[in-house]
Amino acid sequence: MSRGDCQAKGMDTAPPIIHHERQPLDAAAVAVRDSPDGKLEKIQAKNASLLARIEAIKAKRAELIAQLQNKDAAAIRSRHIRLLHDYNDIKDVGMGLMGIIADNRGVRVSAVYADFGVAMKD
Repeated sequence: MSRGDCQAKGMDTAPPIIHHERQPLDAAAVAVRDSPDGKLEKIQAKNASLLARIEAIKAKRAELIAQLQNKDAAAIRSRHIRLLHDYNDIKDVGMGLMGIIADNRGVRVSAVYADFGVAMKD
C-alpha cells in the first residue's frame, strides 16, 4: 500500500510534525526560578563588578598610552646611553679597587671577588 492509498482510506502513515519555537526566558522568569537561593543576584553583582573592573583597566590603559606617546624617543635613548656610561665608569672603578685589594693581600682577583660575594661574570 502506498502513502496515497493510506491517506485515501483515512490511515496516516506518519505522525504529524510539530515545530516548537523556543522562547527565550525573560529576566522575570529567571528571577522567579533562581530567587530562592539568590543565584541571579549573585551573577548580576559579579557581572557589575567585572564591568567596573574592565572600565578601570581601560582607563588605566588609556592613561599609560597617553604617557608613552608624550615621550620623546631620542630623549629616552640619550638617557639610557648616559646611564650605561655611568654604570660602566662605576664598574671600572670597582674592578680597579678589587685589583688594588688583591695586590695588597697578595692573592688573585678572583679570591677578592669571592670575599666580597661578587661573581666573576659581574
